[in-house]
Amino acid sequence: MKQLVPVVLATCLCHAVQSQTTTIRFEGLNNPKYSKNYLVDLEGRKFLSSKTPAKGAADVGTININYLSLGTHEFTVYAINENSDVSSKAKNPIYSSKFQLRPGYDVVIAIRGNGDVAMIEKRTNQEAAGSASGEHGESIRQPMSMERFSSLFRLMKEQEQGPGRSYMLSEALDVSTNYFTIFQITSLLSLIQPESDRLSLSKKTFTHLVEGANTSSLLELFTIKENIDDLRNHIEANKE
Repeated sequence: MKQLVPVVLATCLCHAVQSQTTTIRFEGLNNPKYSKNYLVDLEGRKFLSSKTPAKGAADVGTININYLSLGTHEFTVYAINENSDVSSKAKNPIYSSKFQLRPGYDVVIAIRGNGDVAMIEKRTNQEAAGSASGEHGESIRQPMSMERFSSLFRLMKEQEQGPGRSYMLSEALDVSTNYFTIFQITSLLSLIQPESDRLSLSKKTFTHLVEGANTSSLLELFTIKENIDDLRNHIEANKE
């Protein structure tokens, strides 16, 4: 087993993830005419209008996502209570759809204050296409492609429940350039038993997540109160 794991991880690192930019756009955030808050669930990644600062006179808050692979993606929009957070159980979606990310095009998902949702596809800036850096030159974290993630998930699942699975995930997290979406890491952690092992590995994931704002979703993986409190304290202590 110890000979197989590094080969799998090396394979995951050798393939760049081809991606475009998906923008979630919340409009009318501070307009008293609209009192609702909205949550967007993008394949397990959760984004709140109440946590998205509005900028400029247009009263618009935006979230730019640079790590989605090309292809089809699903998202759902919920109207939620003012005090809800990303770990809250949202019900009764107001909108659900799919969109296609394709080379040379970005996608904008606009949620207006009245609950209307629009999707807009636009051409990318060709000079910036293929860039692996942010607007200030910083490196953008890219998660494992779904193909490589699926391979790791399958190999872990083939192991008997116990130390083998924990070892494989720990090895993946020991590679500093391995990054995961919250959907990917929660899927891998769900294979780990007992909860004590899952807790220690959950704490190890924080430097490997491309979406730190959604770390509270990890709390849903636990049923023992002491473990939930321990991880919640760890999340609070490691907020960026």
